[in-house]
Amino acid sequence: MNKSEFDTLFNRINELSACLPGRSPQTEAAQMIWRDALSGCLLDDVLFVLTDWPKSHKYMPSPADVRKEAMIRVSDRVDAQARAWAAEGKTSAGISGLKADSEIAKSNLEQIKRILASPKPGPKEWAKRLRARGGLTPLESSFVREALRFESEGPNPMIAATNALANIELIEERAAIQSESSVNYSEIGFFSE
Repeated sequence: MNKSEFDTLFNRINELSACLPGRSPQTEAAQMIWRDALSGCLLDDVLFVLTDWPKSHKYMPSPADVRKEAMIRVSDRVDAQARAWAAEGKTSAGISGLKADSEIAKSNLEQIKRILASPKPGPKEWAKRLRARGGLTPLESSFVREALRFESEGPNPMIAATNALANIELIEERAAIQSESSVNYSEIGFFSE
């Protein structure tokens, strides 16, 4: 909505607030909240919601209430248009002549069933696909190298031990950093007078 539409909107909200209990967006900050909440809505939809509101509610709507009802109105309008196009044999884009073919659907279903029934590729297959693709990042190259090595040699105890040692070193380093943060610096000579 543009500025003149917001002026129309606030005039309608002020008329509604004269009849229903609740807050009216009189301040600039309150109007900014209403503008932000309703910025993606069409004025006609919002005015319809505000006109229809007193028929089923006894208090002023919030910006969220108005936005929700306006979006429902848009959804209903889109749904009605899609149904009208379907009745005319058109797609949602309004193109005529495209209809579902049961043979195409059956063939697609069979293809999906074949894909789901096929065995899932393991690390070696993924590594081969990545290597065949080319242009690998360093991480992908490392994965390919390790996956192919693991498949041919099995797990490497040296790599497992190295990883375990690295994890232990990280845990010890974290403990040391945490213990340093609890040091009383005045006891060791810092900040002394």
